[in-house]
Amino acid sequence: MTTTRPLVSVIIPTHNREDLLGRAIRSVLAQSYRELELIVVDDASTDGTREVVAAFDDPRLHYLRREQGGSAAAARNAGLAIAKGELIAFQDDDDIWLLEKLEKQVPHLLAQGEEVGLSVCSMIWLTGKREAQFVGGEAAFRTLDYRKGKTGDEGLIATPGWLVRRAALEAAGNFDPEMRSWDDWELGLRLWQVCKFTHLDEPLVVQDRTRGSLMIRNVQAFAGDMQTIMRKHGQMWAGQPVVLSRHYYFIGNCYCRFGDRADGIPWLRKAVQARPGNWQARLGLWAARLNCYPLAVSLLTALRRLARKLR
Repeated sequence: MTTTRPLVSVIIPTHNREDLLGRAIRSVLAQSYRELELIVVDDASTDGTREVVAAFDDPRLHYLRREQGGSAAAARNAGLAIAKGELIAFQDDDDIWLLEKLEKQVPHLLAQGEEVGLSVCSMIWLTGKREAQFVGGEAAFRTLDYRKGKTGDEGLIATPGWLVRRAALEAAGNFDPEMRSWDDWELGLRLWQVCKFTHLDEPLVVQDRTRGSLMIRNVQAFAGDMQTIMRKHGQMWAGQPVVLSRHYYFIGNCYCRFGDRADGIPWLRKAVQARPGNWQARLGLWAARLNCYPLAVSLLTALRRLARKLR
């Protein structure tokens, strides 16, 4: 028996990316899975974004302009407000979908029970190095166990790899518009509490980290977002001093790396109090108090590189 394939709504938030946006749009409209709509949300761009979108002659493509710019999270929410699909996917304006991304991911998600609300696929990172980097596999997928907190770069939770049921989004709530960088991780924390995740271990997204968002390097935004996450979800790790200490250290480290010792030292102190054996936090607190944090970070980075070479 055949069933009607669900309409997939794809949302691309964009701001002043006329040089990259067309590539992202083409990768969605060229999908072998055809039952989709694409909503480009222009977050108050001042370049030729409107003209880039207008150059595409495809009735599945819709353009939504936001006159007051905000976060990518707010732009995604604006797209969700007009999306018609049973399934929702997200693309970034600097990334590329492979042609069979939806053709493979839609049946993969629908083959699961209704309790499975989110499918994430593997991806390829372009980093400017000689070889591209594969992000995926079951080991990487296990890091999305939020009981463990942040355990590194949560590459698989990046929104271009998502396919999510609308019902799961409605149960969890949309993106937090106050989040500047980790809106995907924060929403993932809420989705994890209302549905199960599944992993399609095929690289179906090319994430361009060579010309991509400056947010990748915006450590100060990470610090602010981690504080929001701790305020909203910290109770999840209340009995896990290792996780708490790791998160507190992350915030303090971000501040101190940018010379903001006044804000960084209290977080480093909390990291040590949560877990006295956190040697990174102890070293960081010592360096911050002596006003030599950048030097200490440089020395630690050099030691790590040397250790990797000696392995």
